[in-house]
Amino acid sequence: MKRSLLTITTIFLLTTSTAIAPIALAANTPNQSPTISNPEKLYQAGQNAFTQGRFAEAVSQWQAAVVICQQQGDRLRESVILANLALAHRELGQWKEATSTVTKSLELARSLESIGDDKLQIDVQKAIAQALDTKGSLEFTRGQSQAALHSWQEAQPIHQKLNDQIALIRNEINQSRAYQRLGLFPRATQILELTNESILQQPDSLLKVDLLHHVGNIFLSLNEPTNATPYLKQSLDLLAKLGDSPATNTKKSGILLDLGHLSRTQLTDNPVADNQVTDNQVTDNQVLLTTHNLYTQAIAAAFYPLDRVNAQLSLAELLLSTNRLKELAPLLTQIEPNIALLPLSRNGLENRIRYAEILGKTSKQEAAALLLAKAIAQAKDIGDNRSYIYALGALGHLYEQNKQFDDAIQVTRQAIALAEVNNAEDLTYQLHWQLAKVLMTTGKNEAALISYGQAIEVLKPIQGDLASAAANAQFSFQESIEPLYREYVSLLLDTSGSDNPNLKNNQPPHNHKNNLKNNQPVNQQHNQQKLKQAQSVIESLKVAELVNFFRSDCLKTQSNDITQIDSSAAVVYVITLNNSLEVLLNLPDGNIKRYTTPITSSEVESTVIEFRRNLRYPITQEYLEQSQKIYDWTIRPLEDDLISNNVKTLVIVSDQALRNMPFAALHDGKQFLIEKYALAASPGLQLLDSKPIAKKQINALLVGLTQPRLAFSALPAVQKELESIQKQIGKESSNLLLNETFTSANLRRSIQALPFPVVHIATHGQFSSKATETYIVAWDQKVNIKSLNEILRSRERSDGDPLELLILSACQTANGDKRSALGLAGIAVRAGARSTIGSLWQISDEATSILMSELYKQLTDRNLSRAESLRSAQLTLLKEGKFKHPYYWSPFILLGNWQ
Repeated sequence: MKRSLLTITTIFLLTTSTAIAPIALAANTPNQSPTISNPEKLYQAGQNAFTQGRFAEAVSQWQAAVVICQQQGDRLRESVILANLALAHRELGQWKEATSTVTKSLELARSLESIGDDKLQIDVQKAIAQALDTKGSLEFTRGQSQAALHSWQEAQPIHQKLNDQIALIRNEINQSRAYQRLGLFPRATQILELTNESILQQPDSLLKVDLLHHVGNIFLSLNEPTNATPYLKQSLDLLAKLGDSPATNTKKSGILLDLGHLSRTQLTDNPVADNQVTDNQVTDNQVLLTTHNLYTQAIAAAFYPLDRVNAQLSLAELLLSTNRLKELAPLLTQIEPNIALLPLSRNGLENRIRYAEILGKTSKQEAAALLLAKAIAQAKDIGDNRSYIYALGALGHLYEQNKQFDDAIQVTRQAIALAEVNNAEDLTYQLHWQLAKVLMTTGKNEAALISYGQAIEVLKPIQGDLASAAANAQFSFQESIEPLYREYVSLLLDTSGSDNPNLKNNQPPHNHKNNLKNNQPVNQQHNQQKLKQAQSVIESLKVAELVNFFRSDCLKTQSNDITQIDSSAAVVYVITLNNSLEVLLNLPDGNIKRYTTPITSSEVESTVIEFRRNLRYPITQEYLEQSQKIYDWTIRPLEDDLISNNVKTLVIVSDQALRNMPFAALHDGKQFLIEKYALAASPGLQLLDSKPIAKKQINALLVGLTQPRLAFSALPAVQKELESIQKQIGKESSNLLLNETFTSANLRRSIQALPFPVVHIATHGQFSSKATETYIVAWDQKVNIKSLNEILRSRERSDGDPLELLILSACQTANGDKRSALGLAGIAVRAGARSTIGSLWQISDEATSILMSELYKQLTDRNLSRAESLRSAQLTLLKEGKFKHPYYWSPFILLGNWQ
């Protein structure tokens, strides 16, 4: 039985106020009262406090300095101090004060522009530029990326005119961050590359180290580790030239720490490759060892306790996440004495709380509670609202771990109220989520559903910012966002009711032939609302996955109703939960039916992997066992409803390992699914361009490689494939880029020159769960997804017609990456194509050529939908004795508009 934390709670209540209100920050608090009357000294004292994370003290010093400046009529100095004061207000979550303060700073500086003193005007322009940069920083922090970009662009020419190179470099780095958040990755990268030239021209100094380090972090947050690494290593090499000192060692520790974070991002998401389980395990072990070594070096290089503890905690979190508890125990012993040495600042408090959280996860709840109670009191004393909220939330989670649920609910609600007042959205959604889990544990399911819904509503507007700001391994979509959606869906389904007796016992079936009795529809009449809610949450998860993939909230969504799109189509949501496989069937009449199989997610994943592996061997029929098993789980229970509703097309929305699986190859014991229905895959209906597609003459841009290039093998049948397509649609209706004419620049020029409704790319390529590893191979280079999307969108069509169809005929999903189909979905969504056809693996050139020729033949039939055209082409191969095995025809999938 766990020991109660009641005694710790008593300490907490005696040392802190539990009132739910922002922490007041008076200009002259007893322990922060400025004793200096010189505004310059007050300004410097505020700077010192700010850099050490004592933001309330900085506010106090700067507010006192502002009063003196006002008394002396020194508007210029007042403007400069106010710009700094706005940043301190921001750190304390005081957005109203921050905004009004920077506005006043800018107004004061601009009021001095009419003064004719040239020397004074230099300082005035500096003050204006500083205020604009600060204004941009505030806007950027609030998620107003476009406004921030405008502010920084307004400041840029002032820095240029003043020839202030350092300020200009920092301004350009900030602009690149704004472009990144706006999803304009090529522009963000271009600015950083130009900025790099300016940085390299600077003399060797600690400032140059900082600039290189910062650019490396930006590339890391752009999810471009290949570009990030050189900058981080350059900054480390430069430090070595500058020699040892407390300042250089502090920076060295920080860079090594970020290199460790960079290495940690390379750890795979528990992938299981088709034939490479051992290889992936070896790779992960190597990455783990590298990350461990970098964190250890960062600890050794640290000069100050704060830097040392920060690195030690990163190593501890790594060991905890990889379950290396024997190594963790002595490390925690080493950290303990350093915790007492941490400064009373934002960073110091955050590290205290991180340490307490680790202790709580290692069954040291009482020590963790004492530490959190102290952190709460200290955060209140120094006026740090964010740390106060963070510590309260951590204490609530600790109560939850110790099964003190009433205390957990009370403290978590206090933290939520304070987080909402301070607009700390990133903490607010986590706290609502925490509260939902406690409420669900205590059987308060309806209240838990409300909290889950509130968590997602707070999260949606900021999830792009969370992803793009994730410049280290401490943010993981699979840990920080995805489980929230899945838990919410699971609870919605659990409370929607079920007449399946096997589901109550959570007993997975032992034989797939007996699964049919487990797949029963639930009572529909009074549960449609919750089923529709569950569908909506799954749709939101699909959007969130792609937002994280692109590290930017750059997706356009719309509300689509299957009843308004296609009266002969049904949407099948296949959802993998921990202990069940759920299928939601959205019928053309608008009703939703739920079917469930009690089975573990690990069994689903292992079956899918075995199915896919066996499909890759066209000389065997071993795939049939898994094919029929998965059919029984996902399609067979729907058959009667599909027939009674006269469904002709199935739109599959699947997740996790099922995304990498061709549903076309599922078998009912007599025939394949593709023989019964036209199929389309969808990343989600919210991402679908549902407008009907006009039937008209096909004009296509055809590009490809036949020769070996960039270490990729030759594709000799590509020429025959493209020539066959030309024959189908007519040479006058196509343009061909083959081999050396297929460069990235020529592709861009051709796209811009004519509005081809169809772009067909026949070359090597890879789809991955990482945007940087999703690419196609051109003659001159690999073109990653960001560049490809930019190219495909480079021409704004004057007639308003979108890219109708994008075909990628020789690409494949990355081996060992169970989320790799995200790459194909990413291309489909961001390229602007209404429909995309790609392949899950590369098949023989000859089979591809036949399939593509037949596809274009069917596409010219105005009576057939695109899904039906692809189905007809696949059936052509299936009926050929040479290519009847699903290895040849099943990997081709249609995403997007299927009509």
